[in-house]
Amino acid sequence: MSASARTLGAGPLAGLAAIVLAAFLLRFLLIVLTPNLHQPDEIYQSIEQAHRLVYGTGLVPWEFQYGARSWLVPGALAGVMWLARLVGDGPAYYLPAIFAALSLLSTSCVVIAFLWGRRFYGLAGGFVAAWAMALSADAVYFGPRAGQEEIAAHLLVIAAYLAEPGYRPQGRARLIVAGLVFGLVFDVRYHLAPALAVIVLWAGWGAWRARLAPVLAGAFASALAGGLLDWPTWGFPFASVWYNSVYNSLYGVNASFGAGGGATYFALLALFWGAGIAIIPFLAVIGSYRLPMLGVAALVTFAEYTALPHKELRILYPAILLAVMLAALGLARLAVWAEARLRAEGRIPAHAWHTCGLAAAGLWALFSAGESASGGYAPLWRQDENALRAALAVAAMPSACGVGLWGMSWPSSGGYSYLHVPGPLYLPKDEAELARETAGFNTLVALGHVPDAGAFRVRECFGGFCVAQREGECARVPGELVTGIPAGLDAVAPLVPP
Repeated sequence: MSASARTLGAGPLAGLAAIVLAAFLLRFLLIVLTPNLHQPDEIYQSIEQAHRLVYGTGLVPWEFQYGARSWLVPGALAGVMWLARLVGDGPAYYLPAIFAALSLLSTSCVVIAFLWGRRFYGLAGGFVAAWAMALSADAVYFGPRAGQEEIAAHLLVIAAYLAEPGYRPQGRARLIVAGLVFGLVFDVRYHLAPALAVIVLWAGWGAWRARLAPVLAGAFASALAGGLLDWPTWGFPFASVWYNSVYNSLYGVNASFGAGGGATYFALLALFWGAGIAIIPFLAVIGSYRLPMLGVAALVTFAEYTALPHKELRILYPAILLAVMLAALGLARLAVWAEARLRAEGRIPAHAWHTCGLAAAGLWALFSAGESASGGYAPLWRQDENALRAALAVAAMPSACGVGLWGMSWPSSGGYSYLHVPGPLYLPKDEAELARETAGFNTLVALGHVPDAGAFRVRECFGGFCVAQREGECARVPGELVTGIPAGLDAVAPLVPP
């Protein structure tokens, strides 16, 4: 048992373990029991590429044709997928394993909220902060997703705590580890460099040699290792950073995906947070009293992404997570302050439990439930659920040798990550193309009616998506599904064919 656990005591340790377990189960079970897709990148930029590494099949998005993404995240997920393969084959095994690993990574922020809250505001403050982070709708929804933004955000919180746990750690080993995680954040999402600079410089302020040097040494080593990974995969060190920057800045690629004006993120936060558009920033300001570096990093990230043309809520998640962490600490500070004030005035009996802490926890639970059911999040918890369930049904059919997608978009299919078939995928646009390509697949996932061509018989339906099969094997025919490229790259030759 660690020294920290011994000083915490068995009762409080059990309470923390219960909150952490609840946080993990919320994240893990919601995405496993109700499969959903927030944005295609969380599959095709990570899990699908891991599937290519482990199983040899997978759709190739433009980023992995043009070298605009590192293989770091797919490689890490491929390791999880390979381990799951030792237990059983297919998405019924590797998807839960991946989501469990990502949920654990997200749940680390709950532990960190407790540790910060306990140091600043005592045991009650630690529990309030951990509870708030555990139930945050933003953290629960985005926590188990495999996008670069989500993974980098959770690693950023871990690095920040290692560098600045509420006191000035002097051990060089801890600071080097913090630097290693900072460098890993850069490798996963180099766009967070301004936020990284804020936190690293803040943590090392006034002690450059004792504190900043080991952090920078670790960060440099980690970032360099990630950059060197691009050498064998894309041709030279940090190639993915270079290509991504060039394509987005010179070819305008990012402007073709979810472009918006300067007020877009304010509108999105108002939609998804509801009343939280006032509550979360208010509490975050209070929480920034102890950790101003997180507040500055969140504001810098918000300003940076507001200036970029490509705007989606998931891209802003690192800033959102920092704001939620500060709000959790702000809630803890308010609860502890109110409890002390009321006890001093004799309004709360000395033998009573931490009444204000319990009240704060209850109010936050209601707030989080309301945010989860808001106009922004409500439809997302089950977005593309029926399409993904249909894909998982295909994966469970050992006779499926190729798949046609009819009347639906290919991103909602989940790709090979969910379909898990050994043969090609097809996306016929009309009856004539379907007739030409039917020999290439014996399984069809159709939205709406199942066409008569090819003698497909319906096996199972999920909402409007039906899985149908025909007798016979699959032959290679022209017309296999390719993902396409952004309009700005029409004149640029890819490094790897689709």
